[in-house]
Amino acid sequence: MWAALKLCLAYSAILTEIVLHLAFAPLLWWGRLRRRDAEVERQVERIASGWARRCLRYMQCRVQVEGLEHLPASGPVILMANHQSMFDIPLCLGFLGRTMGFVAKRELFRIPALSFWMRQIHCANMDRADVRSSGKLLEELSHQVREGGYLFLIFPEGTRTRHPEGEIGPFRRGALRLAAAEGMPVVPISVDGTRFLVKFKALRKVPPSRRVVRVRVAPAVRVAKGLSAPESKRLMEQIRHTIVSNWRDIRIDWRVS
Repeated sequence: MWAALKLCLAYSAILTEIVLHLAFAPLLWWGRLRRRDAEVERQVERIASGWARRCLRYMQCRVQVEGLEHLPASGPVILMANHQSMFDIPLCLGFLGRTMGFVAKRELFRIPALSFWMRQIHCANMDRADVRSSGKLLEELSHQVREGGYLFLIFPEGTRTRHPEGEIGPFRRGALRLAAAEGMPVVPISVDGTRFLVKFKALRKVPPSRRVVRVRVAPAVRVAKGLSAPESKRLMEQIRHTIVSNWRDIRIDWRVS
């Protein structure tokens, strides 16, 4: 009973912060109106990364990050990561040192407070059922990321893994198009442990001292602009191999850790 109450309180705190941070909206709007975009971006990064770090703190788990030196400190970069749970986003947002956008389901943009902050960090609204419009959106998004020098996160599996042990599923063929459209580097990211944060049984049985999530950042992979289909397939296989290999190295089982 106590474990369930603590979990509800943690989720409530995470959602409440999203709403309360809307108090900063007028300041951000005023900054953009006066064309102080760089200042606004710094404010957004501070707010978003702070919220993201507290998300993991509310869940009472430690975060271990490896290979952060491989992530470029500036400029446009595409991150590709395996997807275990909704906590993958605050994990990357709060512990990789740079704010990032990501592709989100259309339904999330219908939630007022959440959609405001998603737009502030340059998230993209995509209808995954409409393949034709999705391809056009990726090309437009690629140009925006390149021009703005953003960091953008993609989950090439297309959805969260359903495997009980977190095994990584196949990558979608179009996942590389965002990088290839403008020739941007791809940084492979391996994540493990976030799958336990949405399992009440694991949270109930494992004390906070043993709750760990891990991230490993691999060296960037150069992607040439306008890759051919065979080249894109080979490169995607290489990226997936890196993500899977690193994931196996950092795997953690809360039951035995």
